[in-house]
Amino acid sequence: VREFVKGEVPAAAVFISVIMCVLTVERLVNNRGTRVTLVDGFMQPNFKAYCRRLEKMDPFRRDARVLQVTVWDPKIRLHGRPRFQTGVVYELKKIHTMKFYHDMVQGSMQSLGQLTLG
Repeated sequence: VREFVKGEVPAAAVFISVIMCVLTVERLVNNRGTRVTLVDGFMQPNFKAYCRRLEKMDPFRRDARVLQVTVWDPKIRLHGRPRFQTGVVYELKKIHTMKFYHDMVQGSMQSLGQLTLG
């Protein structure tokens, strides 16, 4: 993902899909979305060891290895179990507005409903 964003510099209207493993999940302050930090999906078998390795890195090196996606809630929200779980691999589709924030790749996507992800 990083090399694609760096090389292509995609426009806001360019959508990408990724298969990645959830590292952290946090609810946005405005309670209208979720910020999900992800690592490559193939890291899942070694997830705990990789997390320990990331924790030991300085922020600049760590940020170069993750993708952060803001998932905006649908207009009609269903309450229930959390949408994302740490250590689980998800396929995220239609991520747009891919850009670098400091050294971290970030993007956004709109959630259409409870069954859209995973």
